[in-house]
Amino acid sequence: MRFSILTCGLLFATSLAGPALSQPVVQNSSNATNTAANSAEDYMQMHQIESNFHQAATDHNIDQMMSLFTDHARVIAFGKTYTGTDQIRRFWQSSGPFTHRWVGYTPAFRIAYTLNGNTGHLHFECLYVDDQDKHVALHADLNGVVALQNGKWLLDDLTVTRHKV
Repeated sequence: MRFSILTCGLLFATSLAGPALSQPVVQNSSNATNTAANSAEDYMQMHQIESNFHQAATDHNIDQMMSLFTDHARVIAFGKTYTGTDQIRRFWQSSGPFTHRWVGYTPAFRIAYTLNGNTGHLHFECLYVDDQDKHVALHADLNGVVALQNGKWLLDDLTVTRHKV
């Protein structure tokens, strides 16, 4: 009986704490007036960058991928540097997610960002699962500088590093 009560208590506490523990680290130091409205919109745009990133890679949609970057962006991936839209486009088109049938995602608790005015930092992990044999094909960290342009947050500088799978 005591085991059942203890188990129920632990399950209840976990259900309350779970959502709080899975929330991203969010800091928004931009415009102190109207911070709540800015935080909600910024929060959604940061998550939309990550979501669109994985959707573009999964669907092999290079135009969608490129829409996430500024025109003068830089990507440093696995030790090589790609600058500007042409080089970045070629990099993504030849990358694993675009040349294999992988499904990409980020666990909700693996995204974090900080914003300060019109710039900020976005971090998320990418897990790519092979659609055929269901194994993790790639696990990478993406750390990026984001810039606010015409009301939209875009990746301006992105570093991609691989985890051992």
